[in-house]
Amino acid sequence: MALVEWHSGLSVNIKVIDEQHLILINLINQLDEGLRVGTNQQTLKTVLGALLDYTHTHFAFEEALLQRYHYPEFPAHKAEHDALAEKVMFMEEMFKQGQSIEPDLLMRFLKLWIEGHIIEVDKHYAEYLISQGVQ
Repeated sequence: MALVEWHSGLSVNIKVIDEQHLILINLINQLDEGLRVGTNQQTLKTVLGALLDYTHTHFAFEEALLQRYHYPEFPAHKAEHDALAEKVMFMEEMFKQGQSIEPDLLMRFLKLWIEGHIIEVDKHYAEYLISQGVQ
């Protein structure tokens, strides 16, 4: 069973954003699966790197879209993105240096973040963007 299951409650009803969120969820699930089955460290580094890279890609896309439509809460949204990116980069650096990261703690953090961020934050900007004609 996947750590994070996609469901309609996670949809922001903007196709490209939903597709990007699904990619993030799939990468989180790949990392979780790798940790559970004892995948080698290099593979885990690769998946974690892909998750980090795609997170940056998604954030950049989302932020550009919010700026294009003059989303009034953009500064707060960007600050949340920056805080998450900083935490994940810190974890990645620990991992690269061979320091132990509690897998359950990491995966719980990622699960709560992705679900919470989409439901509590992204849905707010989605309402605004949809009102501006974004589909």
